[in-house]
Amino acid sequence: MNTKTIRYLAVAVIVLVAILVTTELTDNGDSSSTGRLLFPELKARINDISTLAISDDDEASTTIQRTGDGWTVAERDGYPADVGKIRQVLLAIADARTLEQKTANPDRYTDLGVADPGADGAGRLLRITGDDFTYEVIIGNRAQTKYRYARIAGEAQSWLVDADPELPDDAGGWLLTDIVDIDAARVRAVSIVHGDGETISISKESEEDTDFVVSDVPDGRELSYATVANGIGGAMNDLRLTDVARGEAAAPAATTTFETFDGTMVTVTTEKTDDGSWITLFAAGTDAESMNERLAGWRFRVADYKANLFSRRWEDILEAEPEPESE
Repeated sequence: MNTKTIRYLAVAVIVLVAILVTTELTDNGDSSSTGRLLFPELKARINDISTLAISDDDEASTTIQRTGDGWTVAERDGYPADVGKIRQVLLAIADARTLEQKTANPDRYTDLGVADPGADGAGRLLRITGDDFTYEVIIGNRAQTKYRYARIAGEAQSWLVDADPELPDDAGGWLLTDIVDIDAARVRAVSIVHGDGETISISKESEEDTDFVVSDVPDGRELSYATVANGIGGAMNDLRLTDVARGEAAAPAATTTFETFDGTMVTVTTEKTDDGSWITLFAAGTDAESMNERLAGWRFRVADYKANLFSRRWEDILEAEPEPESE
């Protein structure tokens, strides 16, 4: 047998193996169920859903519960969840149709990511419940950019479905991220006070002013640039959380007070820990009651760049001191 013949035989074997694997994964012996809704009755019951639980292991790692008109995340002490994210996931599952029959062999689930939680190649188990119903589905790998592999929990058959529910990685990803949104134009003055007494104060005369003025610049020093204080003044604009926890700041790095032209005062306490930058907020004056109702008693993890604006020091906004001249 010459080299050319051996090469042809090797190619033939590879092709045959590929065909066998594809056949096992596809398992299209009965395609009569393709094109049907994964859960035919779920769409009609979507307003009756009370809980969405997402399991990455043997137990639910995230539990989202309906409370009145909203939703909360149990693993974050009942903090409000993002209704838009929940709606996208629930509608994706309710509208999901089976496009193609896949493997019913548990040994092949790993390839599609539809094994039971806790196993190798595990998917994410979604448990959707109401007063008198429960639907469970294991969501597997993405396919063809906009589809997913899926398997109804307890059934052997897996499917390619025409849905791609956007599942956050952890409980924090389900949170409503908006904290406050105070545009710099509304802000009249800001003061930053550190535990060692260092204080920075900035202000504007009117809402029409574009730039903040820094008070009491140390003698002989200059600002790093003329508008350096504007970042501080705009720190409350589009302020969002990345995580949340109950409690107060344990070791605050700075206390920052924002005063608006319309009479609102918001005090932000910043702390930096091994797991990120956290803030607490307390409001006084106009709109204080509604703000404190949402914010009091919570610690919010925020992006480091935001926390840095809340805790600026003089060395952060002044030009570097010139090196002493050598003799």
